Formats: sequence, C-alpha cells, structure tokens
Amino acid sequence: MTRKILSLLLIYICSPLAFANETSAVHLTQAVEGNTSIVPRKVAVLYDLEELWTLNETRAVRFLAMPLENMGYNPVYYDVSKSLPVNLLSSEYAGVVMWLSSNSADQKQDIRTWLLDQIHNGIHVAIIDSLGFSFDASSLRAFGLKVSNQKKPSKLTIVHQSKEMGFETLVLPSKNDFIPIKAENSNIWLRLKSDQGESEDAAAITPWGGYVLWPYALRLFPKDAPRWVVSPFDFLREALRLSSFPQPDVTTENGRRLMLAHIDGDGFVSGAEWLGGTFAGKDLKEMILDQYQIPTTVSIIQGELSSSGKVTENNKQFIEAARDIFRLPWVEIASHTYSHPFIWQELEEKKIGKNLNMQTYDYSNVDVENLAMIEGGNNVEKFNIPKYKFDARKEIQGSADFIDSVLAPKGKKTKVLLWSGDCDPGGAVVKEAYNAGLYNMNFGDTILFYDKKSLTGISPLGANKDGYYQVFAPNQNENVYTNYWTGPFYGYERVIETFELTDKPYRYKPIDIYYHFYSVTKKSGYKALERVYDWALSQKVMNIFASEYAQKVLDWRKTSIAQKGGGWLIRENGSVREMRVDQSMGYPNLKKSRNVIGYTDINDQRYIHLGPAIESFLVFQATEPQSPYLLEANAVVTKFVVIDGEMHFRFKGHMPVTFTMANMESCKVKVTHWWQWRGLGYESLPDYRQRYTLDERESDELRIVC
Repeated sequence: MTRKILSLLLIYICSPLAFANETSAVHLTQAVEGNTSIVPRKVAVLYDLEELWTLNETRAVRFLAMPLENMGYNPVYYDVSKSLPVNLLSSEYAGVVMWLSSNSADQKQDIRTWLLDQIHNGIHVAIIDSLGFSFDASSLRAFGLKVSNQKKPSKLTIVHQSKEMGFETLVLPSKNDFIPIKAENSNIWLRLKSDQGESEDAAAITPWGGYVLWPYALRLFPKDAPRWVVSPFDFLREALRLSSFPQPDVTTENGRRLMLAHIDGDGFVSGAEWLGGTFAGKDLKEMILDQYQIPTTVSIIQGELSSSGKVTENNKQFIEAARDIFRLPWVEIASHTYSHPFIWQELEEKKIGKNLNMQTYDYSNVDVENLAMIEGGNNVEKFNIPKYKFDARKEIQGSADFIDSVLAPKGKKTKVLLWSGDCDPGGAVVKEAYNAGLYNMNFGDTILFYDKKSLTGISPLGANKDGYYQVFAPNQNENVYTNYWTGPFYGYERVIETFELTDKPYRYKPIDIYYHFYSVTKKSGYKALERVYDWALSQKVMNIFASEYAQKVLDWRKTSIAQKGGGWLIRENGSVREMRVDQSMGYPNLKKSRNVIGYTDINDQRYIHLGPAIESFLVFQATEPQSPYLLEANAVVTKFVVIDGEMHFRFKGHMPVTFTMANMESCKVKVTHWWQWRGLGYESLPDYRQRYTLDERESDELRIVC
C-alpha cells in the first residue's frame, strides 16, 4: 500500500462516526504490511429467532457475545433463515459459533454443508445446544460423530466430567434430553451413561472445534438469572483454538476505570412528590447536576416538552428548565426521541394493532409494567400526541433539530440519541441515527447482585443491525432496580453491587450512572442517586461523556492487531487507549515500544496505556521496566513524544488533572511556564511514585527530567 493511500485511509478512519457502518470500504488490517501475522478478531455467530422477535433477545447476544468480546473477539451475527456468508477467510474470522434453539432438519439442512465448508477452509466451529441438522448417521459421520438407536433411559449418571463443566451451577443429567451420541478422536468434557448401557458425549472438544449439547451449556431458572453449566471462556477458547493477544479495552483508560452518566428524558415534566419540590427537570438540575459537576449526557423527549416544536405559556417553564440544563458545560446534549416509541421493531414493521395504539401514545391498554417503564407511573395522560403516526426520521433527526434550534445554547448541538422504550430498533432505524450524525446508546441488561450473580447478567458492547451498530449502555437504569418504578424507590442504590461485581475479581464494565428524570420525583429516589454518585466518585475513575464511550466501542470493533517481529502492531482510531493482557505476557518494554506510556496492574490483568497516535508497537519483556512511566491518570494524553530520552506529554480531561508517575527515584516532572521549565509540586508515594494534581483540566507541556 502506498503512503498516499495509507494517509487517505487514516483520514477516513479518524473522522467522527467513521466506524458506524459495518460495511466500511476499507478495513484497517489492509493497512498492515511486511512480515506480520494479523490476529483475526471476527467470529461468525449463527442464530435463529424461532419464537423470539429480535436479534437482541437471542442467547447469542444476551449470553455468548460478552465472553467473546471479553477475550478480544468481535461477534458478527448471521440469521440462519437468511443467506449465510460465503468464503469466510481464516485470516479474518477466528471461528464460527452456532447457537440455535432446535434441530430443524427440513429448514436448515444446508447448515451441515455450510459448516463443513468452513471447517474445510481451516475455520474451527463451536456448537451450543443444537447441531442444527438431523442426528442420522450420514449427517453426523462427517463430523466424527456416531449415534445409536435412541431409547429413553429411566436412569442417567455422569461417568466423566471435566473441570470446565459445573462452572456456575451443577451438571444435572436430563433423561428427557438424552441422545446416544459418541465423539471420536475427541477430548470428552461430559459423558453420561444410561441404565441401558448407552452413553452420550454431551460436551466435547473435537478435531474440527467442539460442542455442548442442551441442557449442558446453560441452565434456566424460573426466578433467577440463567447460569452457565460450562465455562464459556474455556469452551470458546478450546473449541475455536483462540490465541492470547493484547486486547483493546473500553472499561479503562490510563489505568483508571471509565465513568459516564446518562439520563433518559422520561418524566422531565413530572411533579415532585415531596414537600418543596417543583418538577423533575428543574429539581434534578438543582439537586444533582449542579452538585455533581461531572460529564453527564442528558436527554429530553420532544413530545413531552413541545410536540408542536413551539414555546407556549403552557410549556415555557419546561423549555427554560431544559435550556438551563443544556447550558451547563459539563452536560452533553442528547435526544430521547420525539414520542418515546416503546416497541420499536413492531412500529417499524407496522404491526401495531388498534388494541395497542402506541402510535398515538394512548396507554389505556398497556400493562402496568410497560407503563412504568415509559413514565414511571406518573400522569401519563399529558404525554398523549394525537394523530401522530410513527416516523423514524421525526423521532431522531426531527427531535435533534428541535433541541438544536429551541433548547441548545449557541455553539452546542445534540450529539447522542438515547433509545427509548424497549431500546431495540431495527437496522434501518439505527442507520437513521448515524445519518443524523448522532451516536446512539441504550439497551443492555447488565445487572448483578451479590445474592444473584452470573456472567449471564453482563451484557455485551452492542449488536450490529443490518450493517449498523447499536451501542448498548454499560449498565441498567434505576427502573429495573426499583421493580419498574413500583418500589422500593431507593432500589437504585443496589447498582453499587453491580459496579463492584463488574470490577472484581475481573473488570467487565465501566461505571455508568444511568437513570430517568422521574428519579427525583420521590425523595428516596433522589437519596439513592446521591449515594450512587458519592460511591462512584470515591473510586479512581476517568470521567467521560456517553458519546466518547460510544466512539470507543465503535473503535474497539475495528482495532487491528498483528504480530510483527518481536512485538505487536496495533492500529485503531485514536479512541481506544488501553490494551489488556494477562500478566504472564510480561511487562511493556518502554524503550522498544512506540506510543506506549505506561501500565497498571488491576486484579490479575495488566492494563497498558497508549498515547494519542493511531499506531502503536508493543514489545514485552520479562522484568519490570526501570525507566519512568505513567501509572495512572484521570485525563487523556493528548501529546506523547520522547526527545533525547526524555518523555514529553500533555493531558486534557473533563476534571482537574491528576496523574501518578512510577520509577521516579531521581526524576521530577517539569512544566513549561513563560517559555521556561519549572518543577511541579507533587505528593511522594511508596516505591518512588509521585502523584501530581493540577487545578486545570488541561496541562501545559510536561516533561520528565532525571
């Protein structure tokens, strides 16, 4: 590739929302040249909808995607009822995972041939629950499987179980699901035997990949989260022969856990239910936004403030309250749509019947749970928009135009679309958000309690919808923690348990304080928010906006990684600044690496900090580095160069800058001041570490002098 073409590519990928379209014309890996070995990060995930409505509801998204993403792999979803991709390349795809709900031989017989084609092309296949084709001898033979005549046993026992089985819940043999299948030349993870002498290899790592049959992958519980029977990390790693590599990470930057806050517009005009209160929009600004001056993405529903787009005597106080909020420099503007669609894909497909007249927002026939999810149960009649028919462009572009022209201060515009209702739009509507120049976020059901915890309670980063990517919120909102706003209204304080459980013993998510305006209509709801904010800000965090998180997720999907020489070449869009590795890989060699600033050990992982360049080269060494490096910081590094062996750098953040340097035994940080270098004051920490705290949110140029 010529230098000119590469330059054009870099200009393209550095543009805002460049990674929105999954069918981008040029993939970053094409820019890698020379003696390199590109890490294939895509995994083709086959699913079927069966009784489900949408992709977001499938087990492939709800349960499978998170473990894949956490190991650095990017799931790409394919509906088996449609045309399957041809000629998958092993240089691009690390494997195929199929999770279907049934063996439907008549409709899906071509799946067998398709899977064999991928295996022939050198791509390993992992199958969960169902093979997707009939269990006859001829169909199974090509996979090294044999099946006997099936006889329902009266007793079933475990004769062999590997350590990877019984991960979150016990293996319970199921007589009704017994299949006398045998895997040849395979590593058997679970073998069951019937009282009639037949055996079932229910889970195995095979020469072509591996499988776990139903119900030995995941067990469902009536009043609790599903639990993994098999370890999903071990199964995917072994079946797909996945390798270890530096993984791009969107939970952390410069060693600090990322923290964002975003507010859905529901209930902005709802009256306070406590003495001295006014309405949610005004009260939330005074009690939360003015008190906690951190980056916060705030949305409104246009129809709740002004469905006509005009300012009248009836809505003037609400309009002024929204303007006051959007003037705050620590507030990012978002839309929560025009009319708050609830069941997006039904509206898109025009399947709404007269008995569920969501198009005109008549809630008379909506059940209590849905009503609570929309308005918090507070005076829904005022939100009726007569004669309105669903229009995706009006919901997204139109609502943003209203905010920009009526509510936003000069020089500030809407940046984010926060999905409403079930937060499950189809691809065409997600595309509308990108066409409007808006980042999008919401959906995702990450919620964990100490008495109810499972990996299945952690949602993935998002889902690709017909070529456009929906970004999921990192955590759930207070509506779920308060039983759909039916009480206890202080329930959102339990989100702290979710924050803790998604940080230790392994960091899965950033902190996301996510709630609705109606939270402050009740005193206990407001007090819960205070407790959550106070806890979050007591942690070591880097505060960011929702748009910045969304860009990190988009960038994560397109980050390219390759082994080159004795190190790792990393190319990304400039938003993913943290790489995560097992500590067994060693320490970063700061002298041989490029664009590597430092590292921090969190739990049993090593988080490596990257600089502002879009290309990094990471080299490891067995021993700890002896030269100074950045241990942690709450701000983004906007400049990083090494001049005559000295590190020069700058910071820019949303809060006053604080950072800690390591290996500073005989070194100090100096700052430019009136064209001269002067030393910065610092706090001495153990092990020759120095903590610096600035009054500003952006530093002048800094350098380390030893």
